[in-house]
Amino acid sequence: MNRTKGLIAGFCVLVVSACSSNQKENTGNDQASSKSTTETVIPDDVQSALARNTCLSCHKADRKLIGPSYKEAASKLNSVEEIIELIHNPQPERWPGYPPMVGVPVSDKDGETIARWILSLKKTEN
Repeated sequence: MNRTKGLIAGFCVLVVSACSSNQKENTGNDQASSKSTTETVIPDDVQSALARNTCLSCHKADRKLIGPSYKEAASKLNSVEEIIELIHNPQPERWPGYPPMVGVPVSDKDGETIARWILSLKKTEN
């Protein structure tokens, strides 16, 4: 029984560390890359809202995880109201290639905070 618990705990640690790792490699050729390697900084209030509503389990600012990145979402969405509606009532047909999102009961305040930040990413797209 204790061996099983130890194996499960070890597996969980591996999964968490693999998911949270940035997996950055320094090959010495970073200057030759045409893409920026800087990650989008998430403001503290937005980070709190995203964490409180488990958004970060499936979404990252700059890259696909389970769902689209917030930058990809910003490129397809146009208003705070539209984003809040999609958080509450996802439309999987708008996001082909991704598993369907479950509607999340995000508060009005958190929804607005998250939506305004997502829209702000339109300004930083390359």
